[in-house]
Formats: sequence, C-alpha cells, structure tokens
Amino acid sequence: MKLWLIALLPSVIWATSLEAQRVCGKELMAARKYCLELKSKGRPSKNQTIALLVPGFTQNARIWDLSPKLGISVVDYLEKKFNIHSFVLNTKGVGASDYLPLQNLDFMAMDDIRIVMDFLHQNFPEKKVLLIGHSQGAMVTAAYASGLASCLKIPCFNPIRARQRQKRMLGLGLITGNVALTTDHDLNPLNLLVKMGEKAMPLIKNLDHIDLRLPSYAATVLSVIGLWDGLVYLKENVGLRARAILHKTIDSTTGMILQQFIKGHKEQGVKTLISNLSYKKNYRNIIVPTYQVAFSQDPISMPEQTRNDSFKFIGSSDKEFEEIIQRSHEDFFLNKEMHSDLDSMINYLLSRN
Repeated sequence: MKLWLIALLPSVIWATSLEAQRVCGKELMAARKYCLELKSKGRPSKNQTIALLVPGFTQNARIWDLSPKLGISVVDYLEKKFNIHSFVLNTKGVGASDYLPLQNLDFMAMDDIRIVMDFLHQNFPEKKVLLIGHSQGAMVTAAYASGLASCLKIPCFNPIRARQRQKRMLGLGLITGNVALTTDHDLNPLNLLVKMGEKAMPLIKNLDHIDLRLPSYAATVLSVIGLWDGLVYLKENVGLRARAILHKTIDSTTGMILQQFIKGHKEQGVKTLISNLSYKKNYRNIIVPTYQVAFSQDPISMPEQTRNDSFKFIGSSDKEFEEIIQRSHEDFFLNKEMHSDLDSMINYLLSRN
C-alpha cells in the first residue's frame, strides 16, 4: 500500500528551486570549448559567504537541494544557518552541461572545477570561495586544490598552480571521498562492486558517456523498499519520501571514470590517466584549511581507512578529521534533521578566516 501512495505523491515534492546558468571555458589539454551548468538560488548578497558544492559519483546538483518543500535541502540549510550562498556544479555530461568524449576524473579537476572557480573569482573578486565536495566530488576538489593541471599536454600536479588556486579559497571541505579506495574487509560491498566491474571491463572499455537517468527512474520502487540500505543510506535514517526522490539525483558517469576507480581500488589509490600520478601523494600540495567528514556505517569510505590512507596525505597544518556515527554515505543529504552533520566542518572552515 505504501508503495502505491509514494507513486501518487504530489509533484511539489519533486520540485527543486535551483536556477541554472551556463559557464563556458576551454579544456587545458585539448583546448576544446564547452559549457557547464552551474546552479544556485539567485545571486549572493554582499555579506554572504559563497560556496561551490560538487556532487558525487553519478549524481547531479539536485542531491544538494533534494526537496525544499519538504525542508530537505542542504543548500537552504547552509544559507539559513551560516549565511552561505551555494553554487552547485554539474560536471561535463551531467544535467544540462555539455559533454565531450573521453571524460575522466582528471578533466573534472583540471577543467570543470577550474573554469567555475575562475568564473566565481571574476564575478565576486572580493570573496574567497568555500570549496566542498562529496565522495567523487571530494576527490576531484582535492585534486584541483593540489594543482592538477596540464604539463606538455599530459596531467601533472603543479605546486605553484596549487598555491594560486588556494589563494582564492576560503577552505576545503571533503565529505567522505577516500581517494585510496581501501576497504575494511573482503566482504565490503565496495569490493564486490569492483569485482563486478573487473569482470565487465571488456564492456566498460568500449563505453564513453553512460546515461543512467532512465534506469534510475525504473529503480524508484526498489529505492523506496530499501535497495540501497547500508550502501548509500541507512533505512532507519531516511524516510520513504526522500528515498522516492533519490532517483532524481542519479544522472551519468563515463567508462573512463569507472576504469580509474577499478584500477585505483586495485592499486590502493586513484591515479591520473596517461601520466599515472598518485592523487593522494600530491595532496601534500594542499595547504589551505581542510576538514574531512566520514561516516561510521559508510562502506564506500570507511572512517579509519579514509583517515589513514587518504586524509593523512593532506599537507595542510590546519586540518581536521571527523567521524560521525550511525550514518552511511548520503544520510545527511536525505534527512533534514541530519543536515547539521556538516556544522562542525562549516564552523571550522569559517573560523579560519
């Protein structure tokens, strides 16, 4: 009976109030022009802090503004509690952002985030930007801050570029995002997913842009009954309505991103394509105030592994790590009472300036 009621929920709960604008630029390596979709709620006022929020694997900007009518919106929470005006990025191929062939994590960091950060600096030169990423978004924001750029048309980590970028940053917030991709035991769901990916590698190598929007609609009922319980959320933390809306946030990924993750899991660390440079080893270039949050029941980014295999490589002397108990990977997005899981991170980063 509950499943039928969910299907008949008023359309207002599906609505999001984020407005879109186009931000355009060029790739560093191939110099191809393209435009990205950047979402926000109007323009920031003079006295507001601005933040750039970057979603995780396969997700679009909607995850940060799930259902304002139900009060489930991290964007609204940050504005009301901390006077932060948030811009949310849809990377290449996600939402209405343009797609160029052969996209990967490196291009997200060196191109997508760079272009939008430059745009924010040009439009709000008096403001530094609070840069916050979740999961995959945390990995690429940290890589951007580490100076991932183009050297003779191959990816490299440039310490000078890192310092230039961080001068414009208020701080770096990482939510989950263990770039080492290490796990706590053999039966961890992430290990099982990677093994499936390894078996499917002949197919993955032939894929480029993977649009997941249609399959995600078909999975709505499965989400409601708890398909992702324990992997993405804990059922006791997330209500039926939030689970029903979750599929609206699933968008796309690429074959090359999947290959980077599968290879990174095997080698205990994501590396750049072509140049094969370790992301985590170059986190030493991060000297801006940094705060990382991990969740005790998150199998994708377990706290102990995230702290020891990823966070410790960050070069900043001004950094903090927090473990929040009884949470999985995305509970704080899906429950308005849990948006406050970000309070310590935000307070820490704002207090540094």
